[in-house]
Amino acid sequence: MYQVASSKAEEFIHDGEIVETLAYARENRANRPLIEAILQKAAEGKGVTHREAAVLLECELEDLNQRMFTLAKQIKEKIYGNRIVMFAPLYLSNYCINGCVYCPYHQKNKTIPRRKLTQEEIRREVIALQDMGHKRLALEAGEDPLYVARRLIRFASEDVGMADSRALEIAVAAYQASHFIGMPECSVNLTHAVVYLSMAPKSNALYVAYESAKKDAQKMLSEPVPLVIRNAPTKLMKELHYGEGYEYAHDTAEKLTAMQCLPDSLAGKKYYRPTEQGSEARVKERLRQIEAWKAERRKK
Repeated sequence: MYQVASSKAEEFIHDGEIVETLAYARENRANRPLIEAILQKAAEGKGVTHREAAVLLECELEDLNQRMFTLAKQIKEKIYGNRIVMFAPLYLSNYCINGCVYCPYHQKNKTIPRRKLTQEEIRREVIALQDMGHKRLALEAGEDPLYVARRLIRFASEDVGMADSRALEIAVAAYQASHFIGMPECSVNLTHAVVYLSMAPKSNALYVAYESAKKDAQKMLSEPVPLVIRNAPTKLMKELHYGEGYEYAHDTAEKLTAMQCLPDSLAGKKYYRPTEQGSEARVKERLRQIEAWKAERRKK
């Protein structure tokens, strides 16, 4: 059971409450009256709840962010003065990108295995540190290079897409290189991919197309598949006109057909709308030619 006032770590680490808190913070990140009330509460030394603190971290109002910065400085000086505050380190991952020679986790140390803690391991460590009396933790996360590489792969299709399809090949190659040689050597492979993706022409047309198609698919689950593209392995299906009028594109000179492949309610619906960015401009022209051919074919 979640208990915010509990001093026991196992009682305040609660996944459901964390998710709800983050959702609450996102919903109220521009709620000026609420944020001003939280800041006033903090200024009066009354303290804030975990949900109120989350709202402050998500705040999108620039003037209130500046006020928060000033207030935090005042509170810190009032409570701590010029003292040094010590934090107990909690290493969530030892994929370090720094070169601090005094620390065994530095990136040039090739004698240690690199790994991330599981959620259960993190939970046990937090409980152990809390039981030792530590009240302040410094999270040392580092970053798994393969996580970074996976995000680059997603970026290559979502934000570059058909404007430069080579971007996906570069991102996947960077992932494979990171897997083969690991840190710290793979840092230059990740840099290679980041620079390429940064310089590539951008298009999110694929992402927009997928989201639009997904929305229709979820809303129209009961829409029937057109008979013309249904398989007809049985006599009954053939009698019901399954596959009747089907055209095999490779049997045509243009390698195209004018069949209706979407349900009647979606006939003519366009999902992918190519941009003029990079090589997608050629895709746009090709799509225009295909649409013109189909329109002419349907007139006959």
